[in-house]
Amino acid sequence: MPKIQWNTFITNNKSSYCFSSAVSSALPQGYRFDKNNKKLLTPYGLFQEWLKSSIQGDWASIKVKGSFFVRVVDKKDAQLLINTFGASKNTRKTPACSSARQLHYKDSSYRKLASSFGYVFK
Repeated sequence: MPKIQWNTFITNNKSSYCFSSAVSSALPQGYRFDKNNKKLLTPYGLFQEWLKSSIQGDWASIKVKGSFFVRVVDKKDAQLLINTFGASKNTRKTPACSSARQLHYKDSSYRKLASSFGYVFK
C-alpha cells in the first residue's frame, strides 16, 4: 500500500496504531554505497522501503529529529511491525501520537534490514 501524507492519514483515520523509533538521520559510519555500488538509503529511508513492500493497509510516517513515527490502520500490520522489529510492551504519549509503542528498530538493525533488500556489504 502506498504511503499516505501524515495529516491526511490523521484526518481519515481517527483510530490507528502508532509506533516510534529512534534512528540517525544519516547513514552509519563508513556506509555510502554497497559492494555493488548501489547507493545506500538512510535508516529512515530503508525503513520506509520496508513499509512500502510489507504493509497491506493504509499507513503514514513522519521523520522528526533523531526519530520517526509510523501509523498503521490494520491490526495485522501493527502485529507485523511488532513481529519483525520487536516493540516495547508499554505505550507512551508523544507529540505525534497519544499512545505510541517504541519499535526496536535502531541504527544497529540497519545492516540486517539492508541485506534483506539485496544490498551487499564489503
